[in-house]
Amino acid sequence: MRKTDAFLHFLQLGIESERCRRDNDRLKAIEANLGEILTLVRGAKAPATSDVAAIVRESVSIAAEQFAAIEQVYLFGSIARGTADEDSDVDLRLVLDRSKKFNLHDLEHFCKEVERRTGRQVDAVTSRIIKNKELASAIERDKVLIYEREEH
Repeated sequence: MRKTDAFLHFLQLGIESERCRRDNDRLKAIEANLGEILTLVRGAKAPATSDVAAIVRESVSIAAEQFAAIEQVYLFGSIARGTADEDSDVDLRLVLDRSKKFNLHDLEHFCKEVERRTGRQVDAVTSRIIKNKELASAIERDKVLIYEREEH
């Protein structure tokens, strides 16, 4: 190896080292920002329980419009009964048009959209026949229609 080659080799290593250090500094800054965001998200409070049903209704309407297969959405559980607290989740029963596409990915996307808008975890049931008798009777007892697709 000639002197010039060795010089170029070590110069290249130095440049790469500098690039790595800058990249590491950027990554540390990103991690710090993400940490701050996570702290804010974890500290964010869910809406007051008196506003929850209205927020859920609006959130479900917006999310359901993205999926032609969703014909109706019923709210059940503590929010439907008016007994929700800040830790209550959103329980939904979706009635689907089985002739239209709606898969698990769509269900997950729908739930995530409602979660994002409400700040609450969402549990959704889509099957026509609910085998768990307790769940089926709870849905029938508490259900409140909060979305119905308008026919055009």
